[in-house]
Amino acid sequence: MLAENKMEIFPNLESYTLHYVKNIWRFKNLVSAEKYFINALARSLESYDKSLGELPESIKIIGETCPYKIVYRKNKIIGRNDGF
Repeated sequence: MLAENKMEIFPNLESYTLHYVKNIWRFKNLVSAEKYFINALARSLESYDKSLGELPESIKIIGETCPYKIVYRKNKIIGRNDGF
């Protein structure tokens, strides 16, 4: 499909994104797609190795004030607290 044809079908980024979310990826809406992909990303994270020392204070503050927390099961990261 040529770029000008896509602009006729998808006049803005939101319509293009919604098409992909609903028709290609088969999610109900943007929120469900976001939760799925954020949790998939979270599962690929590694726990901080405390043998490397303390975290810098600026990073500690972000971790303490962030509304999202990493969720563990049996010491393994399984996602983020908003994805369940």
